[in-house]
Amino acid sequence: MNEFQSIERRESVLKNVPSDVIRVLLIEDNPGYAEVIRIMLEKVRDACFDVVSVRQLSEGLQGLSDEHIDVVLVDLKLPDSQGIDTFNKVYAKRPDVPIIVLTVTDNDELAFNAVQKGAQDYLVKDQVDAKLLVRAIRYGIERKRMEDMLLNAAQEWRTTFDGISDVLCLIDTERNIIRCNKAMTQFLNKSFADIIGRNCCELVHGTSELIEGCPFERMRKTRSSEAVVLQRGTRWLRISVDPLLDDDGKLVGGVHIMSDITKEKEIDTMKSELISNVSHELRTPLSTIKEGIALIFDGALGSIQEGQKDMLARVKNNIDRLARLINDLLDMSQIEAGKLELQKSSVRITAIVDEVLSSFQNQVKKKQIQLKPRMKKDASPLYIDPDRIRQVLTNLIANSIKFTPAHGCIELGIKDTDREVKISVKDTGIGIARENIAGLFDRFAQFNRVYGPGERGTGLGLAISKEIVEMHGGKICVESEIGKGSTFTLSLPRLTQDEIFRDYLTTKLREATIKNCPLSLVVIRMKHIEKVMRSHSDAQVFAILRETEELIAKTLRRKSDIVSRYKYDEIIIAILMDTAKKDAVSVKERIRQEIKAAMQEKGWPKAIELFLDVVTFPDDAADQTEVIKKISKGLWVEKTTEHSAQGGENG
Repeated sequence: MNEFQSIERRESVLKNVPSDVIRVLLIEDNPGYAEVIRIMLEKVRDACFDVVSVRQLSEGLQGLSDEHIDVVLVDLKLPDSQGIDTFNKVYAKRPDVPIIVLTVTDNDELAFNAVQKGAQDYLVKDQVDAKLLVRAIRYGIERKRMEDMLLNAAQEWRTTFDGISDVLCLIDTERNIIRCNKAMTQFLNKSFADIIGRNCCELVHGTSELIEGCPFERMRKTRSSEAVVLQRGTRWLRISVDPLLDDDGKLVGGVHIMSDITKEKEIDTMKSELISNVSHELRTPLSTIKEGIALIFDGALGSIQEGQKDMLARVKNNIDRLARLINDLLDMSQIEAGKLELQKSSVRITAIVDEVLSSFQNQVKKKQIQLKPRMKKDASPLYIDPDRIRQVLTNLIANSIKFTPAHGCIELGIKDTDREVKISVKDTGIGIARENIAGLFDRFAQFNRVYGPGERGTGLGLAISKEIVEMHGGKICVESEIGKGSTFTLSLPRLTQDEIFRDYLTTKLREATIKNCPLSLVVIRMKHIEKVMRSHSDAQVFAILRETEELIAKTLRRKSDIVSRYKYDEIIIAILMDTAKKDAVSVKERIRQEIKAAMQEKGWPKAIELFLDVVTFPDDAADQTEVIKKISKGLWVEKTTEHSAQGGENG
């Protein structure tokens, strides 16, 4: 029988071995030691082994073609192969089969090398007994099985990970990327090696600084999913981060997903433009119809009968409803396009609430609903867009009236704190189903709390209200239960005077840039305020500053001119839109004369010295940062006192 026939016969034998038998291929040139191995395995009582033995590597490689082999025992010193190269050839032929190395040499370096390359174990022949051999075979088979499972799982995970079209990466608490998918390499046009370990802000945004509204930093605080939408050139990206927590709930990183939503944005833009254009086209003829109906209703075009008047009243109500729908559509299209601008000013929220409540008196009286205000009249001013907040409150109260049965009650409360103002609208209406609350503020939501005949809106009122409140930096939420009513609460932040000034400045600088016109600031500052406050009370000093602010406000002649305070009230600033520096200097001189006269008249302490100067954009400062820097440091500090106004008494 030749060598090939011998191998073929052994393969045939292996194929017929029962599945519970461990099939061993032994590559060993010493027939005596091969017999010792066979006897050791035969004597094992709790397992059954079938051993096929060959003397040369070439025979072993042929025998490895049999897929029914469970484990390979190989001597590294064979007639046709020596050392680690023997293992390499066996492993290359069948990397899926566990390999245990046998040798007469106790060489730790060779053993370590073989294990590093994939061997399951390394046994020295003269140290092997039956127990050690069986354990090595069993452990080797099990380890290999686990390795294959892990490799398959890892491969499946990698295939799934790379199959995701969105950019996906795992980041640690320092925002360094620890793993990413193929989409990220394509997005950044970099290899995996150039991405792993790098800071995600540097790679994605080109800066080591945090981006505005960074979702990862927000996620740190909330421990929940956070997202932000950014524009990068012509592309729109939605970036979301979900927390990665360990078994103890400790934050260890985040799952960072970036989706290209450019097409969705383009579709939204087209839709918004269509809605905006149609709404504008409808508004003009609707205004004409409304005016014509009003003239007929008032009898300006001749007398009308009572029945005609009733019909005209119904027509007028429907025209008003249609006008509200068009206004909602226009507002939403402006919000989506980022064109809705807030016109903020410091106002008393109680005055707005009183005004809104009074506008609903006829409706609640007709429906026999109680409308109860719950608020203190001495609430301090709030920096908001009064028209837009009035719009939000009108929408909330109108909804409550619509869904509150006769003899019900609507309460409007105000809770004022140092940090925020909470305004709540609570009704005893029919309530909102729990499953509908999550989508209540979505665009075109039409849950309506009840179905049937009657007026139905666009489903935009609450969506617009939410956007307006969030544009103020606030939040709006709802609590409701079917049959018991609903409570809508909007929280508006109370800004510091410095924050208010910065907001004024941002708005006016943007307006000046769009109009390509100058913006001047007349700056009034109390010199050596620390020294003054050591000899006079805080109340006395700040009372003078408040009087000065009121005096400046009376001196200004245009509605667009604004007076604000900065640096914890130490600086008073008149913001003059479309005013060149030379004209602002004239305004400054007029203000100085008024202040000087007031100082003499009121007998302000002599130590009080106010200094005036002008900062003009873009002549003196090219952007907001430079404007703030000039105001804060004060170019006027080193100038002569001819530009100052000083008190007239020693105090």
